[in-house]
Amino acid sequence: MSPDSNGYIIDSIKDLGTVEFIEKNGTFYKIENNVETKLFDSGEIPKEILPDNLNAHSTALTYSPKTNTIFFTMQTNDRSQSRIISYDISHRAFKLIDSLENTIIPDIKVDSSGKYLSVLAYTDTSQQSNAYVYNLKTGEREDLRSRFEDTKIEEISPQFWQQDKLIFQISLKEGFLYYVYDPYKDKVLIP
Repeated sequence: MSPDSNGYIIDSIKDLGTVEFIEKNGTFYKIENNVETKLFDSGEIPKEILPDNLNAHSTALTYSPKTNTIFFTMQTNDRSQSRIISYDISHRAFKLIDSLENTIIPDIKVDSSGKYLSVLAYTDTSQQSNAYVYNLKTGEREDLRSRFEDTKIEEISPQFWQQDKLIFQISLKEGFLYYVYDPYKDKVLIP
């Protein structure tokens, strides 16, 4: 930046490049600065981690730069089984985080520390949404809907991580409300 009579002029902008992770036809890739690198094929995932029915596909994917780990879901085509799986890129290691029956998982988000994962899940039978937060170290799952037992929630969904706190939304007949979940203190707060 250079000083100017009316403020500052931006002389140049540093290009930080881009990194993205995608799944295409059962193969997972890292794309960095438009260069595609294959990470693994779904056939490389250990069979004990995959759903019983091998006709499965990925439905959600996120990446933690802090732990160099991708988190993804595998769901059977008949929607009877979903698996939440992590893949440590540095160690080329898979880990099963959870297995859910008759559940659709359209979205997952990892916090900036790589210690917590939020999951939006719909039960296939009732179409009821659930918001889960997983402690990736202990494997414990927190059901945020259960924090509102006396409230008639139409929908609940994780929105985004703000550093180490999850902002989530609940939909009521009367409108929308936003809350903050602090996984370190295990508390739901009003923003």
